Amino acid sequence: LVFTGSMDWLPNEDAMLWFVEKIFPLIKKEAPQTDLVIVGRKPTPAIQKLVDNHSDITLTGWVEDTRPYMHESAVFIVPIRIGGGTRMKIYEALAMGKSMVSTAVGAEGLPLEHGKHLFYADTEADFAKYTLQLLRDDAQRKQMGKTARQYVYDHFRWEKVAEVFEDVCQRVIDYSNNEKS
Repeated sequence: LVFTGSMDWLPNEDAMLWFVEKIFPLIKKEAPQTDLVIVGRKPTPAIQKLVDNHSDITLTGWVEDTRPYMHESAVFIVPIRIGGGTRMKIYEALAMGKSMVSTAVGAEGLPLEHGKHLFYADTEADFAKYTLQLLRDDAQRKQMGKTARQYVYDHFRWEKVAEVFEDVCQRVIDYSNNEKS
């Protein structure tokens, strides 16, 4: 399992405290070999203390590139319970073809479908259930990752973004020309 984010940001700190204290034990009970990698700069003392008590959790601190950690993971987790932020970590994971479990708050505002692009889970039991499901079902995990990657390609590749930007610019020009008439 992997989580990425600045660990000195309250929503990320809260997410990891909640996940490690409440959800990770449920997962470990069913899949004791599961490890968690927390990739993020500036871990708070609370996060450091939490990790110090777990040999199956790695805290990287700042890294140049999060992609190798994401690549090595089976499931990307987003247990964020406090709103805010840009949700870039989700798009990064989708683009890398990672299967994902997220709270509704973690993926708030993103047009992603439960069971297709990711699993939404807002309770400890559901978060553990969907994470375990993806860990155990290689075919589902790979299919979800493939669908997620295709979603990013279809909507956010450079050509598509440039097309949308060009359309917006043209509408502004047209509006400006109409104002002058």
